[in-house]
Amino acid sequence: MVQQLLRDFPSCRDLFEYEDYQAAPTRGNASEFITRAIEDHYESFAKRENYVDYIANRPHVQKLGAHGLFNGGQKPLVLSQVADEVAHHPGVVWLPIISLRREDAARLNYDNAQNWKELITRSAPEISKAMGIPLNQFRWYAAFHDEGHHPHLHMVCYSADAKSGFLTRQGIADIKSMLAKEIFQQDLIAIYQRQTQRRDELTKEAGKTMEQLITEMQTGSLDDQRIEQLMTELAQRLRGRSGKKQYGYLPPALKSIVDKIVTELEKDPRISAAYDLWYREREEVLRTYKDDLPQRLPLAKQKEFKHIKNIVIKEAVRLGELVPPGVKDRTELVSGPADDARSNTLWSRRYRAARQLLYGDESSPPDLDAALGLLLEEANAGNPLAMANLGRIYADGLGRNADPEQAQEWYTKALTAFLEAEKVQPDPYTQYRIGKLYRDGLGCAADADRAEWYFRQAFTGFQVLAQRAQDDKLQYRIGWMLLHGVGTDPDEAAALPWLGKSADCGNTFAKYALGKLLLCGETIPRNVDRALELLIEFAEAGNQYAQYTLGKAYLLGQDIPQDQTEAVHWLKLSADQGNQYAQYFLDRFYGSIFSSATTLLYHMGNIFREQRQPPSSGMQVAVDSKLKQRIREKKIAMGHKPDDHVDQEQQMQ
Repeated sequence: MVQQLLRDFPSCRDLFEYEDYQAAPTRGNASEFITRAIEDHYESFAKRENYVDYIANRPHVQKLGAHGLFNGGQKPLVLSQVADEVAHHPGVVWLPIISLRREDAARLNYDNAQNWKELITRSAPEISKAMGIPLNQFRWYAAFHDEGHHPHLHMVCYSADAKSGFLTRQGIADIKSMLAKEIFQQDLIAIYQRQTQRRDELTKEAGKTMEQLITEMQTGSLDDQRIEQLMTELAQRLRGRSGKKQYGYLPPALKSIVDKIVTELEKDPRISAAYDLWYREREEVLRTYKDDLPQRLPLAKQKEFKHIKNIVIKEAVRLGELVPPGVKDRTELVSGPADDARSNTLWSRRYRAARQLLYGDESSPPDLDAALGLLLEEANAGNPLAMANLGRIYADGLGRNADPEQAQEWYTKALTAFLEAEKVQPDPYTQYRIGKLYRDGLGCAADADRAEWYFRQAFTGFQVLAQRAQDDKLQYRIGWMLLHGVGTDPDEAAALPWLGKSADCGNTFAKYALGKLLLCGETIPRNVDRALELLIEFAEAGNQYAQYTLGKAYLLGQDIPQDQTEAVHWLKLSADQGNQYAQYFLDRFYGSIFSSATTLLYHMGNIFREQRQPPSSGMQVAVDSKLKQRIREKKIAMGHKPDDHVDQEQQMQ
């Protein structure tokens, strides 16, 4: 019979009775196993009404009157009515059995039907929830069998509406966990007390270490170039954004930068040690009710520390207020491609002279007043190149106070003149200048699609011209557009030979662009020594843009060691020539990037202190709304009125 039951119902191998039978295969243990196996699969042997009658009257049942069947009510049950109700119920009926070992049942006082009735009555809300049945539709009956080795409870559960209810593996696990905590409550209290003592000891020792780490964070410095670079990038990208500057409101690209900063912070040994201690304390608490601890999360994904992300953003916004506007986006002006482009029809002798005065050279410094006079003459003659130069002079305040309105007026005139010239004779230089104006919204509303069209036309035209003649300015133009992805896909590797050819011919702007590429390139092998050689050559010749680039590179430590002395030297030379961005760095930015990472470290110390609160000396009583609702449901299930003890609850709170 045992072998037949195991073949038909393999799950019987998990029963306590089968364990006992395996340990001691006696006639008595075999009888208990056979009885329990049949009960667990009774639907395969008998009708439901017979099952109800069986569990209510079988041998060893503890009777609470004429029979052993009970529910959460106080009135005696009419067995025939319950049997008929269950037999004709149109929905699913569940028949769980809850079993204990004899020694546990006797020790915990669960060897009598009354205690079982009280347990199931107060546990009914949790059982109904685990089974997916609304509490007001949940129906249950039970009978306690005081068997020899394994006293157990038979239950009959279903939903009154015959629609609700389902039981998953998780639901079964929840019911088991809930009942185990109720039944073994006294045992668990002793376990919790021991664990609390161990946890308090650990917390005390960990607290000393944590405080030491926090102090190091708040008083030490964080020398991390990667964090400084990421903070600078985040500051520049947040600068132009409107709306809330909080993590939850940022686009994925900016969230990714914030996450990278937090990940870099976690690499600091002080932070990683503090985070490990924090996790150890949390895991000690989890061990009181979990066997398998969840996998540790990296700091960037830990919800308990999500506040640090907004701290990072706040610091980046503060840093962005110190960054000169448009520093990153003015690369084109710094490298001079716009002014190096020339059309045969527009590059007049007077315009050449104006450019010479505007930029200066190795033999003579810039003369902005003289340049302005010649550019005005050339602009009044209808030259759009001169008009664009005037727009830039008034926009940047070169040699005079900035005047945005007058700058926009000249840019508008330049765009109109370029468009007219393009109608007469299409020219890649003209197309490039039109694309630039549309892209930057100079003299018009910004139009990215129209700008891209003109840029692509210009790039194609430059390639055609390059096949006809070797021109260092044309080579530089193509290399620069490839480098920055203007009119084509960005391609550093393709830009490198064009810039190299132009630089070999002596083109100073090509040397400058090549130096920056070799210093900061992302997809080509970097050559820092060659890059510095080119940039320093151009900077020592007096070019303010090369001086500015070197100063910023030394200041930020981008691809070269940070050197504050060198940074100040080159930035001051550039600022002395009127470079407002260099002056901005000297006045406001100097030292700010270095302090931003250290400031983040200080904030991390505060956050760890907030997350690790010392143990409370007294017990605080607080009941949240969900818990109050569960308490009310239990009271109703036990026969109390819904408003019983409301005054006492309010007094406790």
